[in-house]
Amino acid sequence: MKVQHRVNAIWRGGWPRGREVSLSAGQLLCRWTPDHTYDLVEAYSRSPHLQFLRCKTDEDLGAFVRTWGPLSLSEEEWRSGVSMRYVESYRIFQRWLRAVVNLIDGFKNSHGERLALREFLTADFALHRDSPLGSSGNESAAEFYLRLKFGIVEDTASWVDSSSLPVVRAAITSVLGSTPFVEGASLECSRGRGQPRIEARWNVSTLEAALRWMIWLDEFEQHPLLFCKECREPFRALSAHRRKYCSSECGHRVAARKWRREDLESKREMAAKPGKRRVSNGTHKTR
Repeated sequence: MKVQHRVNAIWRGGWPRGREVSLSAGQLLCRWTPDHTYDLVEAYSRSPHLQFLRCKTDEDLGAFVRTWGPLSLSEEEWRSGVSMRYVESYRIFQRWLRAVVNLIDGFKNSHGERLALREFLTADFALHRDSPLGSSGNESAAEFYLRLKFGIVEDTASWVDSSSLPVVRAAITSVLGSTPFVEGASLECSRGRGQPRIEARWNVSTLEAALRWMIWLDEFEQHPLLFCKECREPFRALSAHRRKYCSSECGHRVAARKWRREDLESKREMAAKPGKRRVSNGTHKTR
């Protein structure tokens, strides 16, 4: 942490972009230099968290790291200027971030809460196992907290399935309330040309922490990410009106599917009615 704090003090909270990024044997290698950095907080306006959630292929992840750098850096990586991470580690954090957004959306809009909680706990456990402390226990901090608070003795997934909806909602409240999003805030003091200056800043030290903070800030600004009900791709609504679909194409597909289903049902009902037959002009004649 000393190296990280020292570097951040020099770069005023900067984070390295990828100079060279390559994929090999399931690992993503990133080389970076101190003169190729950006401000993590100012990057929010470009929505890197949304870009990260949209990464489908390994090549997409490589392009993301080339633009935004690695998620985190060890002390050795700070010194060497080289980061090496398994692609699966990026995917694990991506699934966790997606599960958090789904859990927030499910709770706020009272839909799919049970499934969203199960998916979050699964993703949170995978993130726990992928961390340096993952071998220290067989459950994540969120699951351990739920067991203590709700007295859970059986398998957590089974408990979620068998619990009443009010209990599930109480569990979601506890989980979201205890999930770490923001590391903290700080005041940066400086003097320029003899004039004192104080700048209020978020204490965001890694890209991974910044992506968590951006999810939190979305809720703070009441401008959250959404998932399309048709293609399940993440998107950001351009207005305060809540949208279900990411594009007009997805909306049209749903509308067309609904029309075909209703038309088929109408024809089946008509065919089931006795004493009537359909003719070409759309009218009906009684035998």
